[in-house]
Amino acid sequence: MTPTILISNDDSFDAPGIHALARALSRLGRVIVSAPAEPQSAKSHSKTVRGKLKVQASVFEPDIAGYRVWGSPYDAVDIALNALLPEPPELLISGINHGSNVAFDILHSGTVGAASAGYFNHVPAMAVSLNSGETYDYTYAAAYALKAARWFIHQPTNRDYVLNVNIPNCPADAIRGTMVSRMGRRHNYTNTYAHTSDGDFDYYDMAVRPNHRDSREDLSYDDYAVNHRYVVLTPLDMEVTAHASMQTLFGLTESALAPDVEG
Repeated sequence: MTPTILISNDDSFDAPGIHALARALSRLGRVIVSAPAEPQSAKSHSKTVRGKLKVQASVFEPDIAGYRVWGSPYDAVDIALNALLPEPPELLISGINHGSNVAFDILHSGTVGAASAGYFNHVPAMAVSLNSGETYDYTYAAAYALKAARWFIHQPTNRDYVLNVNIPNCPADAIRGTMVSRMGRRHNYTNTYAHTSDGDFDYYDMAVRPNHRDSREDLSYDDYAVNHRYVVLTPLDMEVTAHASMQTLFGLTESALAPDVEG
């Protein structure tokens, strides 16, 4: 049976990365696109909970149907799964993002946010990103996404995670291999703010400044591995409890944070 594959992103319906991804994945199954009408980077898991979502059915490519959604990446996937598609797809892929999604930037990522909407709707989900560079050629990234999707869609069990895929921005023959790496421990970007005022209001113009330091010199961290020309696979669990700190809190609730009980 031909699988149905839902594709989304955070760079918008018209971004080159999502078109490269959709063309590649059409070799695996029936592709449907539901993506933000406008760029929605760093929207994370933002979700519209009040008001109406504006949606326009659009031809994405000659043989690929699509929907433009005036909302967040999460919205674009959630409405597709719960209103636009007659049946759940076999796979959701978000991407190909313009720049990597590694380390703590994962927490802000709209690309990962779109994939998480699949996770929360019980659809196997992948997020695919191409590392930053002076130019962007999505050819190899799309080919690798197809290869990963073929593997992922046929896994019978243990897909209770978002598969986060980051691909080096370099010629295919310069890629060193594939690593399974954990989420790094550093923000890859720092925000700076330029201040102006018109006398009544203050204005702060935000600019993003790259932080090129990696977590550490360790290929087990995603940012270091992708920056050293490895394709990086990271399984992301949406359960974010800090388990290592729970014992400390247990001790505090028995002493310093115990509720006062009047005799």
